[in-house]
Amino acid sequence: QQQQQQQQQERDEAAAGVPVLPDDPRWQSVQRTHAAYLSYMQQLSAMVVSRQQQSHQIVYQQVGICEHWLQLSHILAVFGGPQLTTSVTAAMWKRLTGIINRKVFTRMSHTERCNYDIFIDQLIQQSITSIQQHCSTSSTSTPDISSTASDPGSISCAPSHLAAIAYSMAVLGVSSVELTTAILRAAADSLQQAAAEVQAAVAGDAATTSDAVQQAGAPSSPPAGVKQQAPTAAGVGVCGWGPSELASMMWGLGTIQSCRPDHQWLEDMATVSGYLLSRCQSSQLWGVIWGFSRLGHSPPEPWLASWTAAAQQQLDAFNADALSHSIWALADLQYTPDRLWLRAFCGMLAHRIRSLMAGHLAMVLPALSSLGYKPRAELCRTIIAQARRNIHTFKPSQLCSVLLALASYPPDVGAPASTSGWHPGRLFLVTAHRHQS
Repeated sequence: QQQQQQQQQERDEAAAGVPVLPDDPRWQSVQRTHAAYLSYMQQLSAMVVSRQQQSHQIVYQQVGICEHWLQLSHILAVFGGPQLTTSVTAAMWKRLTGIINRKVFTRMSHTERCNYDIFIDQLIQQSITSIQQHCSTSSTSTPDISSTASDPGSISCAPSHLAAIAYSMAVLGVSSVELTTAILRAAADSLQQAAAEVQAAVAGDAATTSDAVQQAGAPSSPPAGVKQQAPTAAGVGVCGWGPSELASMMWGLGTIQSCRPDHQWLEDMATVSGYLLSRCQSSQLWGVIWGFSRLGHSPPEPWLASWTAAAQQQLDAFNADALSHSIWALADLQYTPDRLWLRAFCGMLAHRIRSLMAGHLAMVLPALSSLGYKPRAELCRTIIAQARRNIHTFKPSQLCSVLLALASYPPDVGAPASTSGWHPGRLFLVTAHRHQS
């Protein structure tokens, strides 16, 4: 019966002008392996309809245990439609990042890859439909975020769902202007509401502090070390926007770059994220500032000062990715931290030097050069040594950036080049020339 249904579907597609992909043994084996799962989803759908249950909660649970992208495709084929909530489509995107990787791609046959691309297009269209159908109706009211911990599939649309889709698209290398536009429009209302609450909270804190100071007769400046915290909803953030949602959204949009948000959207994002910087972890901190840099929007200077202060408290948790992306973003935004911050940053750079690969060095060295900061000679020689160890992995553009950064710090007049710390040495230059030739 399944073979007859498949043959009928192929005939319908051929009649509609849809190209029928040739089968191959590997793809046929994959289809046979997961044919029983499609039958199970069809039976589950019939049971849900007969019992008048909410399908999105059951589907959400099924998505979390999928082990192959074809199982996700079967779920989408059976349960897809306007009634499918954004939480389910976001869960599909998130689960797909745990299934698909470079090794899986290399093992795909040509036919399977074509069918996978078709599934991605279907998932994009379903995501757009779900966002337009559910996020537009829930934008006027704040979602009940407190219920996500016990039942994440119960919320039709929340900032966490939009951020998960944007983040997953970036991880999978999927670019869609239509879907990115839908995400930005759906997030605009909640961001605007969150920014308004943040501004009201800041004004209220300022008024309360002023009244307390007048009663106590003390200076009006706040105590040192005291940081303002944003109003929270069940410990999540402002209107559902927490550090995780902010970082995922900004990193995803900055990596995809298929559609740039408008100025007001970015200003609201800066307002909300600036109020939550003290609660961000190291990976979230560099994700946010990297996103602003890639989107070509420079936050105000107080925001950047707050970011460097928050980053300095967590520099010991910065890995190679965080260090390289952060300093590159600061240089791209043309913001130069004070020398004490840069000295602490370079100290952590020396601590993580063995984990810096070619891509990291191609970001760190040009960034330090752009900021006009030259570390001490010992660290310079350490960086050059690490670059020499990874010389065979540099791309031509990366090696060009590194050499240009090294040349921006010539030795002092009359001093030998070897004392400058940045001099790569003849062996490095010869090896680089041979590698690129």
